[in-house]
Amino acid sequence: MTTEETGASPTFAIVPIPTSLATDPRYSRHTQAVITQRYRALRLHALKTAPAAFASSYELEVKRGLDQTLDRLSNPKAINFIALKANSESKDTTTSDDGLPELLMPEWMAEWVGMIVLLGPQSDDTSSGPSARRDPFAKMTGPIEALEDQDTVDSHSRPRYALRYHLNGVFVNPSARKSGLGQRLVSAALEKAAAAAREAQVPMKCSVLVDSENDVARRVYEAAGFRVVAREAYVQQPRELVAGESQASERVALLMKVELGSPGDR
Repeated sequence: MTTEETGASPTFAIVPIPTSLATDPRYSRHTQAVITQRYRALRLHALKTAPAAFASSYELEVKRGLDQTLDRLSNPKAINFIALKANSESKDTTTSDDGLPELLMPEWMAEWVGMIVLLGPQSDDTSSGPSARRDPFAKMTGPIEALEDQDTVDSHSRPRYALRYHLNGVFVNPSARKSGLGQRLVSAALEKAAAAAREAQVPMKCSVLVDSENDVARRVYEAAGFRVVAREAYVQQPRELVAGESQASERVALLMKVELGSPGDR
């Protein structure tokens, strides 16, 4: 009997998809196919359900095959977190290092209801950050620019570069909204970034782009410590799924950032 039938609250888990999905011999072709198909279905569903919330469009993404989806999931600088809604009365589950067992559960046991992508890291000495006018995925998953030569610069005088991350592709299914799940997705991604910064003993910075009219998303990020630092006009290409949108329109994106100044802050 499901939680909806008993009246119990559903259980949510936030699970990262391993970026080694395509290369690790532990993961069979069947496992790759199941995860890739479910991820693609969720992303297309997100683009259909909330077309105005994404820079991309359903019309564009539906043309991309499973091979392109697997390549995207296997990028080491793009960690995809999936929110699972489990029909269980057990206590909520936090992120795990390898959530394949949960991700492979049949949908009647664990429904995929949300997602977020953590892009990066890039070093803080790069010339520019993500922009609403360019694809953040391409910008943040490129090679890290070399830092100053550590052999010729004294460690006490060398600037402490931060690891810079960016949140992208955030979505919560309408059936799971108003449950705090959006905040949990953001927290899971930030904790992953913060852990990498602690290991490198450098600060961590994270950014996100939010449409200026998306008040709900802005409040979620503000609750996680993000603050608006800039506004940027960009052109949104027309999408058939947005009623009345027949031509490209100019919109305004908010650039929001959060910074953890020392490795022990989080």
